[in-house]
Amino acid sequence: MKDNWKYIPFVQSIKKIPKQPNVKSKDYLPVGMYPIVSQESDLISGYSNDVSLLYQHDKPVVVFGDHTKNVKYVDFDFVTGADGTHILLPIEELDSKFYYYFLRSIKLRDLGYARHLKLLKEIDVPIPPISEQQRIARYLDESFAKIDALKANAEKSLADAKALFQAELKKAMEPKEGWEEKKLGEVADIKGGKRVPKGYKLQSEPTLHKYIRVADFNDCGSVDLSDIQYISDDVFEQIKRYTISTEDVYISIAGTIGKSGIIPEELEGANLTENACKLVLDKNLDKRFVYYFTQSNLFKKQIDILTKKSAQPKLALTRLAIVELAYPSLSEQQSIVTHLDTLSAKVTQLQQNLEKTKTECDAMKQALLKQIFE
Repeated sequence: MKDNWKYIPFVQSIKKIPKQPNVKSKDYLPVGMYPIVSQESDLISGYSNDVSLLYQHDKPVVVFGDHTKNVKYVDFDFVTGADGTHILLPIEELDSKFYYYFLRSIKLRDLGYARHLKLLKEIDVPIPPISEQQRIARYLDESFAKIDALKANAEKSLADAKALFQAELKKAMEPKEGWEEKKLGEVADIKGGKRVPKGYKLQSEPTLHKYIRVADFNDCGSVDLSDIQYISDDVFEQIKRYTISTEDVYISIAGTIGKSGIIPEELEGANLTENACKLVLDKNLDKRFVYYFTQSNLFKKQIDILTKKSAQPKLALTRLAIVELAYPSLSEQQSIVTHLDTLSAKVTQLQQNLEKTKTECDAMKQALLKQIFE
């Protein structure tokens, strides 16, 4: 607390305004006249054309999410969305942007769903002279803009690398003179996974038998090992035929369709969920070439047509078997794989750099807020 600042209870820091009507999430529009501000991460969650829902009081305001704990600064006409979205109109003694940054500096403990406004009511709000509030708000605006630019540069580098990879993937997978063209079922045994017996619960405590779920498939063509589940010896005996090798390619076939990859050595012989299948490839096919094929639009367009559309989309193995695959000699496949692996590694590195940059940017912002408000 700053010695030369005065402090008032939170409930005295905001004006009383009537409760605003909320637009239901099912009624959000992708475009419309009035932006919807809810408690989601993005500033604008959707749009509405209903003028009766429009916020009718002074702006700017601060919007607080009772469930998400997100804090937003809003200085435009808007509609509120979803229960638990609270509009906070600060009193005249408080600069709205200063108030926004102060609330962002507050670390709220977790009370569960839609109870965090109660925690705000326990805090005191600082009120330095208005000129100092405005100076602080300008300083934080400028500092946060520079920090956001660092993140934007990292995001652009990643987007550029992904675009280059997709262009090279498209060029590499386009059939060329001399390539063979076969249906997937002609060059691979397509075998489904197996669900555990009804009523059996997967366990997190390690056993000799790992069980791979679609939730474990990551976005880099492999499997996340951080939350692998296990089955008992007895259950393994019942489904022991439904395992996967590091030489196979997996593809998700229910719910999430077409997520593919190759399992790491640590999962050799693990059991595979019924919501995925494995491709046991002919010896004249390189597994990573086939994996890259499953990442291409040539593959994705075909399975989109072949997938049974329902509340739980499914791709039958018999339909997957008729997907058409064009491929060159094994040596040329391996040459293509080497080129794509190099580009893919760069994308993965930039993805890791972006995650690190995001973490560092968030830490820098919190350090600035702590420096000013503590």
